[in-house]
Amino acid sequence: MTILIGERRSLAGDTRFAEFVDDAAATSLGRLIDAVADVHGDGQGYLTARAYFGPLIAFVLLRDQLGMASIRPVDATVYIRHLAKLTARGTRSQFGSGCVTPRTAG
Repeated sequence: MTILIGERRSLAGDTRFAEFVDDAAATSLGRLIDAVADVHGDGQGYLTARAYFGPLIAFVLLRDQLGMASIRPVDATVYIRHLAKLTARGTRSQFGSGCVTPRTAG
């Protein structure tokens, strides 16, 4: 992601990264969320997945392109785990208690 974003010329008209986020990542994760939540066809899983990927992309941009790591370093694993927990909590509150719970590394 950093390489694609870092090459500013590749962003002008190059939709490969956006297609990956939309088609490969958000759509697949959205289907999984819908399946686990036993909700089909309403698009909520896709929207949840997009809401998850947005902060991930912002994290990388802030850290790698805008120098945030030099001001306040944040471990990527800790950030992703925290984001996954927040997403799971929101999903459970939206769809019920039977939804995905992120695993903790151990």
